[in-house]
Amino acid sequence: MNALKASFRPKRSVLQKTESGDSQHTTLQVVDMENFCADAQRSLWHAYNMLTSPTSSLAQTSQLKVIAFNVGGPLGFEKAEEILNSFDAKEMDFSTFFTILKKEIFDKLSGDANASGRTKTNVDEFHRVCFSFCTFRTADTPKNLSDDSMFKLWKVFNFLVDEDEYEEPIYPLRLDREEVQYVLKWFIEITGQVTKVKDVKGLSEKDKTLYSFEEFLKLFEKEFIGPLSETELSHGMQHIYDGIVLDILKKGKMWKRGHQVKNWKERWLVLTPQQLRYFTSSNEKELKGQIDFDDKCKIEILPERPGNHKPNRFVLVTSNKPYEMSAHDLKTKNEWVSAFQVAIDHAGKNVHLQKQEARKRCEERKLRKKQIEEEEQRKKAEAELSQKRQMELELEKKKRMEDEETLRARLKELEDERKARADAEARLAEEHMLREAEQQKLRELEEIKRDLERLLEEERQAKKDEEIVRALQSRILEEEFQKREELEKIKQEQERLLQAEREQRFGLESERIEHERKYTEAQERLRQLELERAEADRRLQDATEKIKSAENERSKMEQKVKLWKTPVGLARQIQPTINPFVTHRGKGAFTETEFEIKMKERLKMIDDTLAIGRDKTTEDTTSVDLHIIDGEEIGLEEMQGLCIREQSKEICNKDVMDSETNINNTDKQNDQKTTVDKMDNKSPECIEDCAPFENINKKTVTVLDTQSALIQEESSTLDNSKAKVFACDTDMEQNKKRRENKKSNPMYENVAFKE
Repeated sequence: MNALKASFRPKRSVLQKTESGDSQHTTLQVVDMENFCADAQRSLWHAYNMLTSPTSSLAQTSQLKVIAFNVGGPLGFEKAEEILNSFDAKEMDFSTFFTILKKEIFDKLSGDANASGRTKTNVDEFHRVCFSFCTFRTADTPKNLSDDSMFKLWKVFNFLVDEDEYEEPIYPLRLDREEVQYVLKWFIEITGQVTKVKDVKGLSEKDKTLYSFEEFLKLFEKEFIGPLSETELSHGMQHIYDGIVLDILKKGKMWKRGHQVKNWKERWLVLTPQQLRYFTSSNEKELKGQIDFDDKCKIEILPERPGNHKPNRFVLVTSNKPYEMSAHDLKTKNEWVSAFQVAIDHAGKNVHLQKQEARKRCEERKLRKKQIEEEEQRKKAEAELSQKRQMELELEKKKRMEDEETLRARLKELEDERKARADAEARLAEEHMLREAEQQKLRELEEIKRDLERLLEEERQAKKDEEIVRALQSRILEEEFQKREELEKIKQEQERLLQAEREQRFGLESERIEHERKYTEAQERLRQLELERAEADRRLQDATEKIKSAENERSKMEQKVKLWKTPVGLARQIQPTINPFVTHRGKGAFTETEFEIKMKERLKMIDDTLAIGRDKTTEDTTSVDLHIIDGEEIGLEEMQGLCIREQSKEICNKDVMDSETNINNTDKQNDQKTTVDKMDNKSPECIEDCAPFENINKKTVTVLDTQSALIQEESSTLDNSKAKVFACDTDMEQNKKRRENKKSNPMYENVAFKE
C-alpha cells in the first residue's frame, strides 16, 4: 500500500510552482463550499471509477485510502486515509466513500472558520490530484492534446454533466449531445475553424445522445483538432475553461485612465459577474486592482470628442469613484459594455452564470424529453384506441354484410325500376346540364363582350389622351423651337453688336492714338513755326531798328544838305550820273514797282497750287486713293494738302530769304550813310564839293522808305502763308476723318482703295 501511495503522490516541486503560477488557477482563495463539494464529488467519481472493475461497481478500500491520502494534502488534512480505518469492509461504493469524505473533510472545512489554513484551499491542486488517478487513453491512442489542455477539457466536462431535479449529478457521469455541440461550437469559433460547423451540426443526426469523457475526448481529438498547433489548442482550451468553469465574462486589453494622475495606461482586464480585476499584462501575475460590483454600479457611454482624446470611451461608475476606459475599436467597446451590464445586473447575487445557463439548458432538455415522452404516450394511447375502434368496425362490418345479403334480394327487385328511373333522370339531368352549360356560356360571352367593349372604350380614351398629349407636346416643342430661334437671333445680334462695339472701340482707339500722334506732330510743327516767326520777328525788329537809325541819319543828312545848299564861295556841287538799279555793290531791287511784281508772281503761284489741289479732290468721290508716306496710308486729299503745305513752306522760306536780302541791302545803305557821316567831319571847303550829292541822298532816303514798306508787306505776307499752312493741316485732318468714315461705312465695303 505504501508503494501505491508513493506512485499516486503529487510532486512537491510541482505544487510549489503551481502556487506561484497563474493567479486565476492556483491562487489560494476562499471558496463556496457548496459548489466546491459538488465539483469535488464529480472529480472524485472519475478517480473512483478508475479503481472499479468492469464486472463490479465497487472499489477496494485500500485503494480508496490512497485517494483519500492524496486529496487530503491540498486541503490541509494530513493522514486523511486514517478516516477509512474504522470501516472493516474490503469494498466500498462511491456514495459511501464520498459521504465519509464529506463528513470528515468538507464539512470540517466549512465549519471551522478559525482555521485560515483550511478555509484558503488550493482548489486547482485538488482537482489535478483527482485527474492524476484517471487514465483516459490507451497505449496506442495518439496524444493530440497536452495534459494541461486535457485537464481543462475534463473540468469543462465535469461542469456540464447532466443533473437531476435536485441538482445532483447523475451517475455514471455523462455529457448530453447538446452540451457537446455547445462546447465544440465555442471551440471552433475561437480557433476559426469555420468548416467544422457542419460536423458539429451533424452530431444531431447520430443516434448517440450521451457521451462519457473518453468518448468526448476521442471525438474532440479526432474531428475538431485538425491542423491546429499546440499554442492554438492551448489558447482555445484556456478560453473555454475561463468562460465556462471560471465564469469569466470577458478578458482583454483596454485603456484605463487614472483617477488622480489623468493619464492613460493599457491594462489586462478580467471581468466576472462579481468583480473586475485588472493586471499589467496578460500573464495576470501583477494585480493592479479590483472592483467589486454592487447595485450602485452603472455604465455610462461617453460621446466622441475630436482631437487627441481616446476614442470609444465609457465610464464604470461605482460607489467609490468612476473608472474611465477606452476600447481599441467600436466592436470591442460594445462587447465590453454588454459584459459589464450583465455583471452589474447580477451584482450581489453570488451566482455562476454558466452554471445557470447549463441548468437552464438541462431543464429545457428535460422538458423536451418530457414532452417527447408525453407525445409517445399520447401516440400509444391513440394506437390502442385505434385498434379498439378497428375491432368494433370489423364487427360492424360483419353485421353490415348480413344486412346486405338480406337486402340484396330486395335491391335486385328494385333494380329494374331504379334503372328505368335512372335513365329518365339521366336524360333529364343531361338536358338540364346542357341547358345550364349553354346559359353559362351565354353569360360568359356577354361578360366577355362587356369586357371587350369596356377595353375598347378605354383604348379609345387612351388614344384620345395620347393625341392630346402629343398635340400638347408638339405645341410645346414648337414654342421651344421658336424661343430657341429667338434666343439664337438675340445671341447673334448681341454677338454682332459686341463685335461692332469691339471694332468701333478698336477703331476709336487707333483713331485716338493717330490723333494724338498728329496732334503731337502739329504741336511740334507749330512750335517750329513759332520759332521761325520769332526769328523773323527778331530780324524784322533789327531791320526796323536799322530803318529807324537810317531815318535818323536821313534827317541829319537833310539838315546837312540844307547847309550844303548855301553856296560857299566859288564852290559848286558835283552832279554825278545815278543809275537807280546799280550800286557800288552791284545790281539790286530798290524800287517799289519791282517789289510789287515779285509779290504778285508769288501769290499767283500759291493760288494756282491751291486750285490744282481742289480740282483733284473733286474728281472722284466714289473711290478712295491711298498713298503711303513713312509707312502710313493717307488719302488723295491729305496728299494734296501735304503738297500745298510744302509749297507754302517753300514760298515762306523764299520770302524770308528775300527779306534777309533786303536787310542786307539796308545794311549796305547804312554803310553809305556812314560814308556820308564821314563827310560831315570834313572842312567847310569840302561841303561845297559834296553839294552835287544832295539829290543822290534824297533818292537814297526815298528808296529806304520804300524798302521799309516792302519789309512790312513781306511780314504780313509771311503771316498769311502761315495761316494758309494751318488751314492746309486742318483740311488734311478732315480728309483723313472722311476717309476713315468711308472705310467703316458698309456702302464702301466693295470699293477698292489704291495705295
